[in-house]
Amino acid sequence: MPEPSRLILILKFLYEKTDENHEVSTRHIKKMFAAQGIEPPVSRTIDADIESLIVSGFPIVRRHS
Repeated sequence: MPEPSRLILILKFLYEKTDENHEVSTRHIKKMFAAQGIEPPVSRTIDADIESLIVSGFPIVRRHS
């Protein structure tokens, strides 16, 4: 079976784990990939994927710290 799309996995993770009161970091997303036995992408790739989701109209709020 083919591996799920990285964007879909990130979107699903954000949908399940975040809301107005609960944030996740890039580190959390990397751990999610590792827990599924998938080599985690580098942080810049995750940032670019999240930006792609935002540009596509998904209501994602980013906070840089």
